[in-house]
Amino acid sequence: MRGFAEARIRCLLRVFRFLAILTLCLSTQKTWALQATENFRIDGFVAQGYLRTSHNNALGADPRGTFNFSSYSLLFKADVTDRFQVWSMLFSSWEIKDSVFLDWAFGEYIFDDRFHLKVGKIPLPIGIYNEIRDITPVLPASVLPGFYSKRAAFSPRAFKGLSLLGSFRPGETWRLSYDLYGGYGNDDRSDMEPLDNLVGARLWAMPPIDFLRFGASYFHASEFEEDDMERIEDANYVGSFEYHPPTGFSMRGEVGVHRHGSPVGRTSLGYYVEASYLFKERWLPLVRYDAFFPDRRKDSDIVDYQKDWTVAINYRFSEHLVLKVEEHFIRGVALLDPSENPEPKGRWNLFATSVSFLF
Repeated sequence: MRGFAEARIRCLLRVFRFLAILTLCLSTQKTWALQATENFRIDGFVAQGYLRTSHNNALGADPRGTFNFSSYSLLFKADVTDRFQVWSMLFSSWEIKDSVFLDWAFGEYIFDDRFHLKVGKIPLPIGIYNEIRDITPVLPASVLPGFYSKRAAFSPRAFKGLSLLGSFRPGETWRLSYDLYGGYGNDDRSDMEPLDNLVGARLWAMPPIDFLRFGASYFHASEFEEDDMERIEDANYVGSFEYHPPTGFSMRGEVGVHRHGSPVGRTSLGYYVEASYLFKERWLPLVRYDAFFPDRRKDSDIVDYQKDWTVAINYRFSEHLVLKVEEHFIRGVALLDPSENPEPKGRWNLFATSVSFLF
């Protein structure tokens, strides 16, 4: 009886947060960021949503549906000097039972455009979404492609160490940006084994066409598996592209390979492609196809893959408020928790909607 009452209270609190966000963002206030001092600024977001599945248990949802789909963040930026900045972000969500974690905190020294040095707990620079996957208001859908999920284990959200980054022009036309980093992975929000001896790089190439770019990401690390009492080598490769012409149409896609136990062992494969079109500065329909294979050599059983067609639409009430509604048409159960799905269905749907307040 007590558990039922607590669940009712949590549900009412989530509905209240949704109404509060809607009221705030529909007001005439132009900016919500707190400029505490000339050199200290606070930004953040609140997102509250609803999930329901047709079959299976996924992301904490089932066919009955749940409002237990929320996340919150505060982003702090301090300009210590003209060249040195300190960044940090506090994060909480339904996945971690509303606990608060220091997602990342690092200092950044800017020598010039070609050289920036970061030290501390840094968002892992791999692919398109990894550094921003928890900042839900700027994402085109409430649920990210499969290989960014926790069960895919492609990358930790952050690592502790050093990062060197910058951009430059090797000639008159192309522009390149890079990240080089090393340290150890430390995803405080999951039960993943910590990664040691982590080294990686990312390169973005921008041709003369300003709205097109190509990326290649790689990192290598090791982890100790207690079950086998041995150290396992991991290697991750991600290829990316983004196409954003000024017409409102945009397209992006990525393919990722995760080698667990490199050079021999299991190799996972994930990829997606998505297209969207922004019109009237408010409506953003999106179509995405993504697939994930825990072992790319196997695809005969429903546990060997998960393929997802997503149809979504975003509506921007204001520059601060975004409403997202999406339907996922899924085949396979490779990303589901077997303990929560002893008899999974091979074909199932996931419905998600959320409202996000960005300040």
